[in-house]
Order: sequence, then C-alpha cells, then structure tokens
Amino acid sequence: MHNYCLRCKSAIKQDAPLCINCGASVETPEQPSSLQDTLTNSNQQVKAKPYRSEQRIAEANSKGHLALVRAIFAMVFCWTGVLGIILAPIAISNATKSMQITWEEDNKSYYIALAGKIIGGIGLVMSIVFIFNWFILGCVYGVFSF
Repeated sequence: MHNYCLRCKSAIKQDAPLCINCGASVETPEQPSSLQDTLTNSNQQVKAKPYRSEQRIAEANSKGHLALVRAIFAMVFCWTGVLGIILAPIAISNATKSMQITWEEDNKSYYIALAGKIIGGIGLVMSIVFIFNWFILGCVYGVFSF
C-alpha cells in the first residue's frame, strides 16, 4: 500500500517518515472535522524542508552570471581563435548547469544564463570561423607550406 506525498505527489511507502523525492513529512493527519482543519493540516505538512536550498540557487545564479561574462569574453576575443574556443564551451557548460537549477524559479538568473549560452554559442562559431580564416589566409600567403 502506497501513500502519496502532499507536496510533490510521488508515491511513498506507508511506513516512511519522509518523502524520498522532496523530503516533506509524511505524517498522516487525524481525521479533520471540517474543511478548515483539512487545510490547516495540509499546510503544516508542506512546510517540511525546501526542495531547492537557497545556497544551491545562489550558486546557480553566480554560475549564470559567470557564464555570461565568459561568453562576452569569448565574443570579444573570438578573432584570436584559441581563446574563444577555450572560453565559449566553458560558458555554455556553466550556463546549462545554471539553467537546470533556476528554470523553476521566477528570477532573472535563468535569462542571464540563457543569454550566456546563446552568446557563448555565437562566440564558439565565430572562433571556429576565424581559425579557419587564419588557416586559409596562411595557406594563400605562404605562411603554411605543405
């Protein structure tokens, strides 16, 4: 026999004290006598522990901002080729990790990380194009001889 968590609606064993998925308390309330008692009991059970900790969200916010800064540097230094190719994938990776954590939150950090991901992708493409152009120009003007 399984009960269901009032917070995340996942199935939990009948004798489990906490929900495995979200950590909410699974105590079964006594039979309430009215609708007001039902609402009071369900609100008390939901206040267990937050699904996402504030520290984790703060780290995700800083990763999103850092991803945007790295992506901007990748765009600025894409003409060097190598620096853009190093910075852009790091920016894209940090932005993706930040977006996975902050997508449920209603804050601007998700959009900052999204901008970092987009700008990082553009910087990566531009870096590859510049490396290709440097190589072609080197071959045409005899810098690289095969």
